[in-house]
Amino acid sequence: MLSLRMREADGRPGLFGRLRERWFGKRPVATAIVTRAVDAAPVKVETPVDRLEILQRIWGAGFILPGGTEYLMRLVTPLAIDSSMSLLDLTAGLGASPRHVVKAFESYVTALERRQDFAERGHALSISANLGKRVPIRPYDPETVEFRPKAFDAVYSQMLTSAVADKERLFREIRRGLKPRGQLAFVDIMLREGDLADKRISSLKHMTGGSLHLWRLRQYIDCLNNAGFDCRALEDQTALFRTYVLRSWRDVLKGDGVKAMRKRDLIALFEEAELWFRHVAAMDVGLIGVTRIHATLR
Repeated sequence: MLSLRMREADGRPGLFGRLRERWFGKRPVATAIVTRAVDAAPVKVETPVDRLEILQRIWGAGFILPGGTEYLMRLVTPLAIDSSMSLLDLTAGLGASPRHVVKAFESYVTALERRQDFAERGHALSISANLGKRVPIRPYDPETVEFRPKAFDAVYSQMLTSAVADKERLFREIRRGLKPRGQLAFVDIMLREGDLADKRISSLKHMTGGSLHLWRLRQYIDCLNNAGFDCRALEDQTALFRTYVLRSWRDVLKGDGVKAMRKRDLIALFEEAELWFRHVAAMDVGLIGVTRIHATLR
């Protein structure tokens, strides 16, 4: 199994240790960055880091999360989508997910993304793919969004609810937007052992800018039941999600493209690696897990 540790028991570097040594040498990261910055003579002002390009380098063109189309299809296939259905994608990202669903099922998808810059770039990519009218990407706020009543046959999302503070309101609003017997499918990070006061959870929350509001699976089930849903399927996908993360970072490590990256882009890439290292490390000790929930309206 590919290791995420900085160092293995025998002293060899693990995946992220190898990433660090490849990009910054064997000195501590902070030292390597500062030393190189001091050694380098002032040159022309460079363009800022494009985080969206960094994310696509890691997760694939049009994607900002692990798994790509393979993981997406695991989520939406149980919805039994056909061309007559109207769908709502609450985590459109850069639009690769809704564009793939539209092509695969010839259905209508309303694509929303909570980050303004992601939505703008995603819509531009839809236009480039001649799907600007079929798959427009619009920004929204999941804390305040209101849906047209009985507008959708199914709603799906990836890694959304863990970043939403008022989950009860969001689920009630989703229920309002679904047609009778409508479906909700989502996958997200959930708290397993310990509690929110654990320093490792606090560290993750800090790295995500404070936008991590973890619930346990039982809390999700109770909230969905209270909102009028029946949970048809609950699947622990922690091991699968971990595999997607490791696979992507392994490919980044093997790729030749990183050699041509600017130092500031390499630093941004390593910061992203550190974020995912902490996520998977928390999974490995049982603090958090990843669960897929498929629910239907009563």
